[in-house]
Amino acid sequence: MKKRLQILITVSVLAFLFLSVIQYSLIKNTYDLEKKIFRSEIENIISKIKKTESFESFEENWKMNFSEFAKSYQMKKLTKQQYLDSLFQFFQKENLVFDKMFEKEKSLIDLKYDLDYQVDLEQIIFFSKIKNDTISFEEKYHIGNGFSKENALSVNNSIWKVETSTIDDENKEIELSYEIQSSDYVKINNDYWIVFQRMSYTFIFSVLLFVLICALFFYTVKSMIKQKDLLLLKTDFINNIIHEFKTPLATLKIASKSLRNKKITGNEVLMENTLKTIERQNTRLEKLLNQIVEISPNNPVKLELETVEISSFLREIYEDFQISCSQKEIVFLDEISSQKIFCEVSKMHLTIAIQNLLDNAVKYSKENIKIEVKSFVENDFYQIQIKDSGIGISAKKQKEIFKKFYRVSSGNVHNVKGLGLGLFYTKQIIELHHGEISVKSELEKGTLFNIKLPLKNEK
Repeated sequence: MKKRLQILITVSVLAFLFLSVIQYSLIKNTYDLEKKIFRSEIENIISKIKKTESFESFEENWKMNFSEFAKSYQMKKLTKQQYLDSLFQFFQKENLVFDKMFEKEKSLIDLKYDLDYQVDLEQIIFFSKIKNDTISFEEKYHIGNGFSKENALSVNNSIWKVETSTIDDENKEIELSYEIQSSDYVKINNDYWIVFQRMSYTFIFSVLLFVLICALFFYTVKSMIKQKDLLLLKTDFINNIIHEFKTPLATLKIASKSLRNKKITGNEVLMENTLKTIERQNTRLEKLLNQIVEISPNNPVKLELETVEISSFLREIYEDFQISCSQKEIVFLDEISSQKIFCEVSKMHLTIAIQNLLDNAVKYSKENIKIEVKSFVENDFYQIQIKDSGIGISAKKQKEIFKKFYRVSSGNVHNVKGLGLGLFYTKQIIELHHGEISVKSELEKGTLFNIKLPLKNEK
């Protein structure tokens, strides 16, 4: 069963991871598609602006002036640095004109987002029969709004090739040939957010669906683990019942056979011992049966409360317990308050609850058993502390010990008899008294249970 459940959980986890990958892939593909659509929209807008009369006129003008600078450089009228400086100054002036023209054209389109555009010159190659001359431009050599290419959108790459001729100072015809490589860039503020907004419904639906799948997955796994734990508890409980009932039943069987033996019936001492054995085992069976009946949901615990001088009552329980353990070597310490304090309690149920804690103090101790019972009043509560020198409980398992059928499954605990109902029943009884019970423990250092019972309201 355990192995099958582990396989089922593993398969569920893998299926969940597979669905997560698919969900992520769908969201990413949707985003990429919206981004592609948005890019196409931007390219159409730029194309539309570039076809306007004002833009065509501006482009024709700056290219013509640019050609003049290129011609002067190729004819050796300008040095390379002079050429670059002149070109930069020219671009600065042209960009002032471009900004006004571009803003005007954008206003006519009614854009819902801020859009900047520029043409970056990458390089120019001057062709020659001897040796080609290549000049690479820095980012500042551009026509447009002027922005960093980082996170900008490249919408077009172009090559502008010029072949012409001119007359030099000596009236000789010179052939000029050069090639300009440029790239068109667009910068949109918050472009990722714009794309995201366009796919927001798809994204929100996907996230909600993913959260729902996560919730269902974890709920299913949690339920499976809980069912496994319940099944193990049920199996353990049934095994414990069988074990607990076998011993007294076997003893009763032997005792009943002994009653047919004339040697025992004829001996008054042996007869008395046999009857006492039958009585003890009968009491034990009755106690086990009562424990099972008490925790039945169809038989809820009902308290018959009465006003009790709680310190004297606690002392009586403790003294009776000491008598029952008289054959064992146990050190009993007593710090029970001598004050007359009154609480409303059910004597029968509270006695069982405290006896359960005292029984556990003996059961879960090895050698040199020491039990201390202490009581005092604090913050309108009568507090009872039961401390032992036993094997202790780990911090992790302290959270589990008050659960129904739970039994600590490590150390020497396997040798301790019980149904795993004692502490569950004790907590139930204390809470029905409107009280609290807590535990502090360290492994190999003992355990302290603290019970808080409300004082009787004198009003």
